[in-house]
Amino acid sequence: MRTIRCSSLALLAALGAASPLACSSDAPPPREATGEARHALSATIVISQVYGGGGEVGSTYGRDYVELFNRGDIAMDLGWLTLQYAGAKDSFASGTHVLGLPDVVLAPGQYYLIALGATGVGGAPLPAPDAQGNFVIDAVAGKLALLKEPLDGCGGDGAPACEPDAYLDFVGYGPSATMYEGTGPAPAGAGALAVHRQGEGCVETDDNASDFRARAAAPRNMSAAKNRCVADAGVDGAADAESDASGDAGGDAAGGSAGASGSAGAGAGGNAGAGASGGSAGAGASGGSAGAGAGGRGGAGASGGSAGAGASGGSAGAGASGGVGGGAGGSAGAGASAGAGGSAGAGGSAG
Repeated sequence: MRTIRCSSLALLAALGAASPLACSSDAPPPREATGEARHALSATIVISQVYGGGGEVGSTYGRDYVELFNRGDIAMDLGWLTLQYAGAKDSFASGTHVLGLPDVVLAPGQYYLIALGATGVGGAPLPAPDAQGNFVIDAVAGKLALLKEPLDGCGGDGAPACEPDAYLDFVGYGPSATMYEGTGPAPAGAGALAVHRQGEGCVETDDNASDFRARAAAPRNMSAAKNRCVADAGVDGAADAESDASGDAGGDAAGGSAGASGSAGAGAGGNAGAGASGGSAGAGASGGSAGAGAGGRGGAGASGGSAGAGASGGSAGAGASGGVGGGAGGSAGAGASAGAGGSAGAGGSAG
């Protein structure tokens, strides 16, 4: 095997397709394939969705697909990139399961749909694909790499691991995948389930096990609504993605700042609190600040008031005229009328 060890991914992105891959000869000894592989976090183009159930009986869609996403803040040309697939326990081979991407510029927050082959005739047609390949990928387990030059002879059961600097992004999915980023592979897919990068593509911590979830297949092409990642997701391992689109992370609107790990409401001249552990923060109205939802929903701050936090599934009421609402286990605080689900009184809007 030819071990590839190259310069940083930031340099590769700057060089694009115009320059050859710059590699050194001081590569370390090969490692066994099974286990984690780490490299610099993918700041721009990532694999955001993987679906291998195309055409199977009971499948949602008639073709396999891979979705790419630009999670960065600059437009990127895809023409220097290659998508490569290997089975869960197979080594990558430079002459098979390889698709070079066309010269297309992907804007920040934009998706890119690659339609692949099918194992049968079941399922509905995909949305119009942006690129097409003819190989099939496994629904349950496999490995995908996004890189400049195809890998060869690495990543399989008992084979050396592919050097992390050789690819821009790597996804090993399913329990039998012999190579993956981080502590473990992404979950398995199925005929109706795709493997999704969290935050609608924004989350990147170099850990397939935590960055991906299996849920209903939902392919998006370049015509889909953009999903700008408004805060960095995964720098130095911190998964605090935020996005403008609906999804796993909240977004900011009308001057409000959004939180993480939940859906944060908009601040109308105020600041919306962070949604933690699945909580939803309400809107801050007229300069009010909405409290954080910790397993519940934070109510709205109205007329300069501050809403308290909803804890243990409780809903926080709104603070009116400087009053502070708060709830634990569903009880509403004083200073405003509070209803179930965090409805706010005194001009506040509910989270």
